[in-house]
Amino acid sequence: MARQSVNLGEPITGVGGDKYRTAHEKINANFLELYTSVNSFAETATKSFESVETMLLAESLSNNDIGNVVTAYSFNGKHIMSKWLVVSQTSSSDNDFVLPGGKGLYFKHIPKSNFVDLAEFGFNHSVNADNALLDKFIRYCGAKNLIAVISGDLKSITGIVIRHDLNLLIFGTITLAAGVRTGITTEQVLRGSAPLTANALRGQNGVYTANAIAAAIKNDIALLHSTKIFDPRTNTKYGEGCTISSAGASSVVLTTPLVLDYATADSATINVYKSYQVNISGRYTIVGDGSTTQLGIDLINCIGSSINDSKTDRVNAVGVRFTDSINCQISNAIADSSAYYNQGYAASVMGACKNIKIDQLHATRCRHAFTTNTRGTGLGGLPINVVVTDSTCASTVSAGDGFDTHAAALDIWFVRCKSIGASGIGFNFESASGGMIDCSSDLSANAGYRIRNETFYNKGSFTMTGCQESESGSHGFSIGSKNSPDAVPFRRFSCDNLSSFKANGSGVWFREGLANFVELGFIAAYEQTGSYPVLLETQNIVQKHTGLGFSKIEKIVDGKITFNTANVILVPETGDYDELTTIQGGSAGEMILLKLSANSHDIKLVNAVGNIKTGRDITLDISRESIALYCDGTSWLPFNDATAPIVGSANIASGEIGIAFNTALVIVGATAPDTILTKINGLNIGERCSIRKGTTSPAITIKKNTAINTKSGADVVLDDSGKLWTFMRISPNQVSEV
Repeated sequence: MARQSVNLGEPITGVGGDKYRTAHEKINANFLELYTSVNSFAETATKSFESVETMLLAESLSNNDIGNVVTAYSFNGKHIMSKWLVVSQTSSSDNDFVLPGGKGLYFKHIPKSNFVDLAEFGFNHSVNADNALLDKFIRYCGAKNLIAVISGDLKSITGIVIRHDLNLLIFGTITLAAGVRTGITTEQVLRGSAPLTANALRGQNGVYTANAIAAAIKNDIALLHSTKIFDPRTNTKYGEGCTISSAGASSVVLTTPLVLDYATADSATINVYKSYQVNISGRYTIVGDGSTTQLGIDLINCIGSSINDSKTDRVNAVGVRFTDSINCQISNAIADSSAYYNQGYAASVMGACKNIKIDQLHATRCRHAFTTNTRGTGLGGLPINVVVTDSTCASTVSAGDGFDTHAAALDIWFVRCKSIGASGIGFNFESASGGMIDCSSDLSANAGYRIRNETFYNKGSFTMTGCQESESGSHGFSIGSKNSPDAVPFRRFSCDNLSSFKANGSGVWFREGLANFVELGFIAAYEQTGSYPVLLETQNIVQKHTGLGFSKIEKIVDGKITFNTANVILVPETGDYDELTTIQGGSAGEMILLKLSANSHDIKLVNAVGNIKTGRDITLDISRESIALYCDGTSWLPFNDATAPIVGSANIASGEIGIAFNTALVIVGATAPDTILTKINGLNIGERCSIRKGTTSPAITIKKNTAINTKSGADVVLDDSGKLWTFMRISPNQVSEV
């Protein structure tokens, strides 16, 4: 009821005012309503405080706590009997704010009218779930656009089905009844389906149909699919999800352009589904029965939705998943003991998902922390543009790979992810495109990384940078190889700053069927037990590279290192700084390239204290990351064209020369017309050499894209200018300019 005011009458006299009894009745009624509301509200609050000040001083206050105070203030002004959701202890979004004296805690004001607790429906948490009442509660909150709050454990639930847009806050443990398929999901509603009357091509957003899909509305999800095969191993067909902007009598307009082509000759069809916006957060655990079929949360046909702060335990199929959803996010998800040999995923995306971000995923004793899923021989649909960031996987089961992608997917990315102790591969990538940035794999039973395109799709590219592995049970990096007979290579492959340590195989193996265009940067491989630190098979031609190097890490000890390879990454003996005075070993004409370690420790080359004669002290730091030196037989000096000694010679014969020197400097001679150099024999993989034209020979042309790769992608001409050309053996039959 509205607040009742006591009529005080005329000033001083009180003439015309309420009688004493009437006034007291109004006052009593006001207080009764106030106390009733306060008590009712306090029963549903997770934590109750008498004032904002006491809430702020509470030492146990943490993220996702709900506070109930009698009087509080927000940016909207004064609110009485309000609830406050603690949203962050460190940062805030545009819609969150910190109360005065809040000690860095950020709050969101939630009026009681927007907030309904399951307990208010008469739910008894002390016994097994009343699943019918639970369903009624979810239906009511969704239909009324209310925030649904479950404060307390739910025992033996048969599944929560969401049929409306919904914000759901859960505080407690949800135990799934035996044999239950999914703990929380959305109801899938098909609006209609129609074949296409015209080809829908990549980059277009208009789709023409044979008939109207009368029930289709704006923001519905359209699934386009055809019979064209995308993945030959699983027979997965072309398919992608889009949101609808508008629908007419014989056309549908999509909000974004298509990524793939859909031809009428391939029986292209559009299916339209009702969409949902669902956000789940709180502090909760979903516990499975250990069977092989359970999913914790599977949100289907969602747009702009999120699964936050989840923990799943013994949910053996999939912990949390989006299916046929767009622009959604999973954040702060923890999964343990999902041990099913055929699934066992902490998180996944299924079918025609697009633009999905997964952040802070942490899996232990699962088969995969993450993977993509498709329907195989059923309805088509590919996950497209999925990014997994700042996530970890430890101790996979059933020969599982830490992070995985199935073949039928596009643009899958892993950023700052870490696999530790995988019982299979650390990172297994089979999709048609994507990449990895700053990832690491340690102690995997199989390869640290395996990367290959397993699809028919020939337009995809892969990028890899800043990735490292240590002590893998097989190759550190296994990249390329057509596992399926009809799969195609990547359109383009590029990598830079790869590091392999103690691989039980080759450090980095670039296998056949890698890509049509290969671009390589710096590669470090050391202490591997296989045949090669880096192996590049002959079928791959490197069209471009920047600073290509196959290197060994060398720790400075008492200011000294020992020369045993042409490329060395320097590591300080202790701390973040060291000085290098002496390079032990080396013969006249041999070269060494000194580089900083990946974490950019500063190293000073001290002049003339040992056998390094640089003319002055030179510091390798962020502004100067490397330096090349040559040996004159006694000392190591800066390398340049003018001072580098020539210690051998070779003559071109049928376009080839043979070099027997390890990283030596060689004069190349030629007689016209045999002045074309197409192949260089000699040197081991990873060894360098430099060549210069002889003084009496004609100009020599080094031909691009033969058994020789040139950085510029053009022929290199050695003439009387004295130009020195430096190269490295990168495969048994290929050298590349450095």
